[in-house]
Amino acid sequence: MVTYLDMLLRGRAASDLPERAAEQMARRLGIDLAGPGRAAHRRHALATVMGYSSGLALGGLYGVVTARRRETGGWVRPGMVAGLAAMAGTALPSTVAGLTDPRCWGLVGWLEDLVPHLAYGLVTAGTHRALFANDRRRVQTLA
Repeated sequence: MVTYLDMLLRGRAASDLPERAAEQMARRLGIDLAGPGRAAHRRHALATVMGYSSGLALGGLYGVVTARRRETGGWVRPGMVAGLAAMAGTALPSTVAGLTDPRCWGLVGWLEDLVPHLAYGLVTAGTHRALFANDRRRVQTLA
């Protein structure tokens, strides 16, 4: 949502990187996205599904990793770590695949990538803490 708000406020176009990544993945898996006038729609849909899937997977991983640790501080630091992990989890594969080069992004490019990922991480950590705060208190009182 942060990315789309940025696009709305600044009038910037969407990145074509997710669709190029989806196209490359489909090609490597032998999936034909072509069809009469439909390749662009399928590429866009696959890119969107890949993005949601990575967000859900990282959120689930965050829950698994933090489930056993005792709450010793706030949710901001873990949220920032989760956001940076999300950023690395998207930028590294795209860089290795030759689809992007972070050395060429410039300050604006880095901020366009960093800000939404940090927002994702903070929301993930904050939501996790809010959902499971009572469970942690209950477990601590039983221990």
